[in-house]
Amino acid sequence: DFLPHMPALDIGDGAFDLLFNTYKDQRLGWGSNQYLVNEGKICDATRLELYLSAIGKNETEILEKKESDDLQYAKKRRKWDKRDG
Repeated sequence: DFLPHMPALDIGDGAFDLLFNTYKDQRLGWGSNQYLVNEGKICDATRLELYLSAIGKNETEILEKKESDDLQYAKKRRKWDKRDG
């Protein structure tokens, strides 16, 4: 709930895995019992910024894949429409 809206992140497209795996990777460097949020409060704004930046590095690749997938689906759809007339 503490993340801003990110159009590239869709649960159906694997966003949860990206968020969770990035969190696990980032957390290794935070130290014992260190988190992004504790009792509803952001523990360290710099830590949060680094986490969001790490996620953002994937945004272009995600959007390009979505565009490619959409184009492939549109081609299939046209083919189906021609077939089904």
